Amino acid sequence: MQTLDQLSNQVSQSLASQGIEPHLQQLNYQADVRYQGQALQLTLEVDRDRLAREGLQVITGAFDAEHEQLFSFSLGDSHELINLRAIARAPRPQITERQYEGSSPDLAAAVSGQSPIYYAGNNYSATLYDRARLAPGLVVTGPAIVMEMDSTTVVFPGYEAAVDRVGNLLIRPQE
Repeated sequence: MQTLDQLSNQVSQSLASQGIEPHLQQLNYQADVRYQGQALQLTLEVDRDRLAREGLQVITGAFDAEHEQLFSFSLGDSHELINLRAIARAPRPQITERQYEGSSPDLAAAVSGQSPIYYAGNNYSATLYDRARLAPGLVVTGPAIVMEMDSTTVVFPGYEAAVDRVGNLLIRPQE
């Protein structure tokens, strides 16, 4: 039980550090069990209260019953507990749409430079854009490169990237 308590505290604290109150958290427990010396293991749901009252027989009995149901026999041999885990769940937070500030979007304010690119056998000068400055309603025409901290989006010649109402770049052929 001490191990389950430690696992419970660890996962509960992890959710709490993300702002999820303990009363909103749901904890479940699982055990991976197999017969000693066998390779096949089964994952079983564990009732913590029953385990506290009845001991490890709750897990071994459930394993034997599951093995019997799946394979039409149980060995009754020694059991090995491979993994024991606590799983914490909470309701999904309400995620609001990103709010863009400012009155009118300004594509020129997002330009950060130029860069040569080679595409389909031709050299081009691509306009560089700062992704953080692209607001809904703006359309970036290729050739262009949209840069942000963790990704780079290339808009090839003949294509455009429209910024939708939540900030996604929708790339399509130019009309």
